[in-house]
Amino acid sequence: TLHDVDFATAQADARPALVIDDAVDVRIAGLNATKSSGAPIAVQLRDVAGAMIEGGRAPKDAKILLQVDGAKSRKIQVMEDNLTRVTKTIAIGENVPSGAVSLSGRTIR
Repeated sequence: TLHDVDFATAQADARPALVIDDAVDVRIAGLNATKSSGAPIAVQLRDVAGAMIEGGRAPKDAKILLQVDGAKSRKIQVMEDNLTRVTKTIAIGENVPSGAVSLSGRTIR
């Protein structure tokens, strides 16, 4: 569980603010990556089984709030509550199973 965490970089960095790989039961609440970092993706989840993401802010130049990849990914929930800075809320990789990701209770894939 990550709660009320702030991420910032001293200089541009094209990596996501947060990458979680091969994890179970992840909760991210209040993640703030508001400084411009140059990263096109704010958060990346790979093979995560069970996640809740809510109440965060992406960097102003992030195009995507969340990138989900991995055939083991499932039960990932994102709450639509402060997503005005991103162009696309969620990007889902080809190998992510159908029904693995939902946005405010609506399954998106």
